[in-house]
Amino acid sequence: MSRSRKLAFGLAVVVGVLLTLEVAARFLVSASANGRWSAHSRLVAGLGFPALNDILTEDDLAFWKLVPDLDALELSGRFADGASLRFSISTDRRGLRKMPRVANAKHRIVFLGDSCTFGLGVGNEETFPAVIQRTIPGAECINLAVPGYTAFQGRRVFERFPFAGPVDVVVITFGRNDDLEWDGRSDMEHAVMLDDQRSSLLRHSRAAGLIGEALGGLTRKGASSEGAMRPRLTDAEFVEQIRAIIRHCRKIGATPVVVVWPLRVQLTMAGMTAKQRALVQAARIERTLLVNLLPEFRAHADTPGLIIDVVHAGPSGCSLAARTIVPAIEEALNATTSDR
Repeated sequence: MSRSRKLAFGLAVVVGVLLTLEVAARFLVSASANGRWSAHSRLVAGLGFPALNDILTEDDLAFWKLVPDLDALELSGRFADGASLRFSISTDRRGLRKMPRVANAKHRIVFLGDSCTFGLGVGNEETFPAVIQRTIPGAECINLAVPGYTAFQGRRVFERFPFAGPVDVVVITFGRNDDLEWDGRSDMEHAVMLDDQRSSLLRHSRAAGLIGEALGGLTRKGASSEGAMRPRLTDAEFVEQIRAIIRHCRKIGATPVVVVWPLRVQLTMAGMTAKQRALVQAARIERTLLVNLLPEFRAHADTPGLIIDVVHAGPSGCSLAARTIVPAIEEALNATTSDR
């Protein structure tokens, strides 16, 4: 056999092996190369509330987002701490939790956050953004919060969201998810990896994705064994993301309001978590309005349904949060109006 034929035969064998691997991989793994989305899906299922995955879908910008056009979808489940949740959710065409329509709105108030702001466990009209909309005359509230979000994800969505008009106030509530340790990589690192994979010639190959995930797993295992686990955002990264959100608020002419959200254990225990202190630090550095919900929640600790699991507020908790935040929003609205 000539040398050229040997090369052609060898190339054909390599191509055949690669095609076989690709076919096999398509039966074994999904097309997603989004490690953060996969990790969150597993976490949600592991916590005992797999129904939450029914309202989320993969997203290139923020790893995942809410499914649009949901109509009173009922969710039920039980978290690992024993808390049982049952509520319904509706979303609009933009993939945001639905709010009652406001005719001739005078103010536009945006809410950035995670499942606490989203309102996990309560109906659409019981979330604290919905209560605030009913409380402030002429206010149109836009709830950009999504379960599982960190300040990094919230910032990316906020900076690119196509608002229909000027935004007056932005309420910022993060910290719970930012402290979670998943795989030894930050949200920013995962975003870079996802961008690289999307731009790669191999982005459609599931075999390449499977090999990459395996190599990444070995790297994470090695990092973990050396004690290199890290949260999705370190305290310093968290402060910078919050400050970036605040700076973008001011860039678009909106007044930011930073909110410290309580954990259930903090109803009877003094002190703040590292991320709560970091949130206060960011607000102080940027000299912005800060609302600390801990004192009010501690003062009403005996109220039934205040916090229904580890961190999520029930209807009474959402109502208390709204009452506590409204004065700061009104102050911010006055400041924004005077500036314009």
